[in-house]
Amino acid sequence: MAADAVLGTVLKLTLSKVISAANEQLNLAVGFNQELRRFHVTLGMTWGVLDDAEQKQVTGRPDLKHWLEELWSISEKADDLMDEIAYENQRHKVAAQKMLKQVSYFFTPSNPLAFRLKMAIKIKNLNAALVDLNNRATGLGLQHRLANRNPEPIGIQQTVSLLGEPSGVIGRDGDVQKIVELLIHDSSNQQPLCVISIVGIAGVGKTTLAKLVCKNYQIQRHFLKIMWICVSENFDVKRILVQMLESLTKAGCENITSKDVVVQRIKENLGKENYLLVLDDVWNEDRLKWEDLRQCLLGITETIGSKVLVTTRTQNVASMMGTVPAHVHRLEQLKDNDCWSIIKHRLFGNSELEELENIGKEIAEKCKGVPLIASVIGGTLCNNRKKDDWLSIKDNIDVWGSLEEANGVQRVLQLSFDRLPELALKQCFAFCSIFPKNFIIEREVLIQLWMAEGFLQPFNERYIEIEDIGDKYFNDLLSYSLFEDAKRDSYGSVTACKMHDLIHDLAYSVSKS
Repeated sequence: MAADAVLGTVLKLTLSKVISAANEQLNLAVGFNQELRRFHVTLGMTWGVLDDAEQKQVTGRPDLKHWLEELWSISEKADDLMDEIAYENQRHKVAAQKMLKQVSYFFTPSNPLAFRLKMAIKIKNLNAALVDLNNRATGLGLQHRLANRNPEPIGIQQTVSLLGEPSGVIGRDGDVQKIVELLIHDSSNQQPLCVISIVGIAGVGKTTLAKLVCKNYQIQRHFLKIMWICVSENFDVKRILVQMLESLTKAGCENITSKDVVVQRIKENLGKENYLLVLDDVWNEDRLKWEDLRQCLLGITETIGSKVLVTTRTQNVASMMGTVPAHVHRLEQLKDNDCWSIIKHRLFGNSELEELENIGKEIAEKCKGVPLIASVIGGTLCNNRKKDDWLSIKDNIDVWGSLEEANGVQRVLQLSFDRLPELALKQCFAFCSIFPKNFIIEREVLIQLWMAEGFLQPFNERYIEIEDIGDKYFNDLLSYSLFEDAKRDSYGSVTACKMHDLIHDLAYSVSKS
């Protein structure tokens, strides 16, 4: 076991050195720059899997230990290769200052053309081996997290950091109180397992409302255990149970293969305490899958009073999960004044607001009460303060007229994407579609990946360092409300964020165009 731990530690040091060295050579490499950039991206992907692999290998699984050993071999070769590239760059600087015969120079190993070809082939082969290793990671149960993501799903202690701060939420106080009432005070809820459902259209704020409920003082006093699971399209019962257990134990539990063992461990950790389980963004209409999960939940629920809070776009899902009509909270669209308040909040400090207010109120009316649209459009208006820009957005009849259609919200959101000021910023946004939905995106990792893709290029004297450009682009996407759920450190700096599902769909769509 000690030898395994040392292997993991040394491997992280070596891989870190390789990533750093590859990054240093990105702007110096000539003739194999694209191969090196691809390799740098793959290295970043591998780093995100390493923590998960290192954690699982201590259980003694030979296949995971073998995976680490293969990664060690590739890392050693890559380390040697980076040294070779660095040495050749330095040697070439010295050689350029001397008079060398062209014929002898051509046939030596240090011929630039031969060297570039050799490096391109070596990097391409190493990258292929690393890609294959990453692909095999999924089959071993390893997760591609792309960052040192905290494995703890959301419990009470994690509410602030992972649920994000739904600050500036407008027009939902009454909805919060109704859900709190249903969860705590409704006398008809005295069942072993009661399901409360929040139903509403895309972008109306179902997840935000559920976050506000979880942060409510009465809820946190009543439910000593709060578990938040982002379900999305994949209603995998085993995954849901494992994430519940992780939120209770504050440790990764993917290596537990038996569902019965997971259920028993959850039961032991819950004891006799009431819990609130939030299943966010549920799409599943397969009654058998829900019944499977429901039976597991009944097996861990020893007291009356625990609740399941579901967010979903369809009434069919709520009904299938056994939500009685009285326990369905249909989340309606906001009033036009509330949408204008959201937009106006983004425009704080704009000296031209009075002149633009009437136009802004008309745009707010076109948002049809969808807060996500109001927030994103507000971000666009904040960054485009000319009257003509506002009028152009307001008068885009084709886009606003499509809002009732299936992909209407996405078409409206694309108004904001189309108005991003730089092509590189659009590329950076589209690149974010590589992350899974509901993924916690670490700021520093994202900027490194942008750098590896070559999106960050100096455009004036103000931003000398590439990292400064990455910081600016990250802040720009936050400003345009294309990132949300900002996680801040003790100094108030944003260290991570997420993308709304609909924003992720937009990023995926434009990345294919």
